[in-house]
Amino acid sequence: MKKKFSKWTYAGIATLILLSIIAFGIYAFGQIGEKNKYTLKASVTNDCTGTPWFVGSQQGFFKEQGLDYIDVGQTVATQRSYALALGQIDVLDADPLTLVNLLKSGVKVKAVAQSGISPENGNKNKEYLHWDVLGDSNLTSFESIKNSNRTIKIGVGALGCSSDLQTNALLRKYGIPSSKIEYIVIPEQNQQQALREGLIDIAVLQTAYHGCTQLRLHARSLASSSDALGDAGGMTLLICREDFIDAHPETVEKFIKGYKESERWCNENPKEAGNITAERLGLCGGGAVSHYYSDKGDINETQLQMWLDEMTVQGLISPNEYKVSDLYTDQFKNAW
Repeated sequence: MKKKFSKWTYAGIATLILLSIIAFGIYAFGQIGEKNKYTLKASVTNDCTGTPWFVGSQQGFFKEQGLDYIDVGQTVATQRSYALALGQIDVLDADPLTLVNLLKSGVKVKAVAQSGISPENGNKNKEYLHWDVLGDSNLTSFESIKNSNRTIKIGVGALGCSSDLQTNALLRKYGIPSSKIEYIVIPEQNQQQALREGLIDIAVLQTAYHGCTQLRLHARSLASSSDALGDAGGMTLLICREDFIDAHPETVEKFIKGYKESERWCNENPKEAGNITAERLGLCGGGAVSHYYSDKGDINETQLQMWLDEMTVQGLISPNEYKVSDLYTDQFKNAW
């Protein structure tokens, strides 16, 4: 299996250097505020993971909770974990693999609530990830990759996260050798163009980008996250460093309350949430649809164990290296 980094990835790294310099200047800003009040540091990213932030700010959900936060600026997908580890940001909405990778790196973190979840009604358009191809592609299903007479190029926003883990799960499910595909690392916002230009054959896209790709390119979906990991495919977690939780539990609770209220609003108003996201990201109007989120923040232990099992099968962790209870705290179970 080959892995290649695109020109957009290198541009992103150069941008990161500049943002890191800015972040050091912003770091102390996290202490600004009223007495005993902390200003949360967040990277409100210019991709689909920013939707709860966009909606929460516009609808006033964070303000209702008395949460002050500062957006430290865009952080490329491959560097968000480092930003959390270094204290440049205080919270991260990410998949369980990202959490485990942080722990393996020696960073003490915990999930404080569940964020994303697979749609209860089975609506595939609202699922977390989609494997999209152009309408005239000769790939008729994900399984058809193994019948191709060439290497299939799959675009992923980063390696070591849900995009490649779930793709690997699909490859195993359909008996496709890893030698049949090549990962091309391209920021998600550039994958539609890469698909159009033939730089990739399959784009792995979150919900809003998937909707716009269908609208603009008449793309077809070969698979979605439930095909890869079942009910666990849509799982994402709100993650904080343990030292931050210990130092600022009130801020964490305010954040969770505002964030979950925003996510509930997104579930109830998916088109409106999609339009807010599309406007913020410069996506197509009318095509973007919001992710589906857990109404509550309870961590689904069954789903989390499925992620650990998949990591074990793929050789990313040793059997029983981590228990579900190692990964989260229920300290904030009354925050939703």
